[in-house]
Amino acid sequence: MFAQNLKTGENFTGQYTGTYKGGGVARTSEDGSYNGSTNRVKKTLYQHSGRFKSNKTTFIAPTDATARGVLIGDRGTVIDLCMEIRPGIVPKGHGEGVDNNDKRYKVQF
Repeated sequence: MFAQNLKTGENFTGQYTGTYKGGGVARTSEDGSYNGSTNRVKKTLYQHSGRFKSNKTTFIAPTDATARGVLIGDRGTVIDLCMEIRPGIVPKGHGEGVDNNDKRYKVQF
């Protein structure tokens, strides 16, 4: 991560890690039966029936993630962050932080 405090001009770098919530793998099963019929045109008589079972597995994308991170400033400020992130090609989120001087921050990306 890269950030800047616009009031003080301090530049920050850091990392975060998160845990996805929601989503996963869904499996559905279906049972059924089928019946054949008599073919009178060809003058054959047959009857068939049976059962079938099918399984389908689908991936459901996660809905959001909870993350923790740290930003380290070039002037000695260290900010611990808690964030909620919406996953995607360009993730979006917001959160709060507390620095080593007990100042509170709101973050948005």
